[in-house]
Amino acid sequence: MEVKKLIYSIKIIRVIFFALGVFSLSSFAAITPYITLVDNLSFGEILGLPGSCYLAHDTKEVIDSAGSLCPAQESEGGTPGKFILYANANKQVNIKIKNKINDGDGLSFTADGVYSVSGLPDITILPNQFQLIDTGSTGIIIITIGGTLTSSIQQNFSSSYNLNVIDGIEFFEL
Repeated sequence: MEVKKLIYSIKIIRVIFFALGVFSLSSFAAITPYITLVDNLSFGEILGLPGSCYLAHDTKEVIDSAGSLCPAQESEGGTPGKFILYANANKQVNIKIKNKINDGDGLSFTADGVYSVSGLPDITILPNQFQLIDTGSTGIIIITIGGTLTSSIQQNFSSSYNLNVIDGIEFFEL
């Protein structure tokens, strides 16, 4: 009789542990990775003459590279693009920041910046190339983008130039 009670107790314990295991696994359902915009990339007010300028993703400084596209050095600088990619924790995501090619507006853009994951070293963006990024324990990847804006034709003077980078970000989780 004692043996039957013991076997019955063991079966009940197994059922409880199984139910707890299923419950804990189902409460951590996988998500479909997605990206959100925090700050749109902006070079601020541009002078409009053909040339190129560089926006530093870390200092926000806008530097005239060639020609007279960018504002004078005393300008307020630009705003690096900032995006948050949400994925599953402890996975890998393939990410590519595409260059903007001149599609008739005279403007092209080559990205520069970093992927940041909590607890891991920053990874430098290699534009137009897929890069495998570990999501770490949070599943959150912060993408900070600056880069080089080039104009092959005269633009409107004193116009503000914002770049819609989110359309140029491709990603998928492995």
